[in-house]
Amino acid sequence: MHLVQLCPGSVPDYSKVSNSSRSCGYYCIQSWSSSSRYVPPLQALEEYQKSCLIDALIAIQAGAAGIIVSNHGARQLDYVPATIMALEEVVKAAQGRVPVFLDGGVRRGTDVFKALALGASGIFIGRPVVFSLAAEGEAGVKNVLKMLRDEFELTMALSGCTSLKEITRDHIVTEWDAPKARPAPRL
Repeated sequence: MHLVQLCPGSVPDYSKVSNSSRSCGYYCIQSWSSSSRYVPPLQALEEYQKSCLIDALIAIQAGAAGIIVSNHGARQLDYVPATIMALEEVVKAAQGRVPVFLDGGVRRGTDVFKALALGASGIFIGRPVVFSLAAEGEAGVKNVLKMLRDEFELTMALSGCTSLKEITRDHIVTEWDAPKARPAPRL
């Protein structure tokens, strides 16, 4: 998989970047139309666009093989919406033309279940894996992934799902689903 990220600012000068650091498949681009210029020409790679809500349709039109819904860990901008809040709208906009993945905010198996119920094709796990790697090395990563899987399987069982295909939007209620508060009747 090849990841192209839209970043604010000017396009980096990759002529000054060594080949070893370019091989990671992570490039920063200024516009969707120019994204293909930064894909190494000799590699046949699928291009997944890591984007926010507004960029999703543009990425599909530009030929992205998939969308990764991300707010970049909310490190760049304060008060940006959580990725789970934007996920369903991006999935609807993609209309099944490309897979949509969730990147960010996954801390428990229930988070994985919610993302799949909102239409994600899959999820990316960042901080739990990095933190467990720093704390306990490979064993820590194995442990956190096992915990996430166990929590996810328990959530599936408690929801009556025996397969991934059975996880649907009907299994969750979001705050935007809640009915608007009505004034209490006067007695």
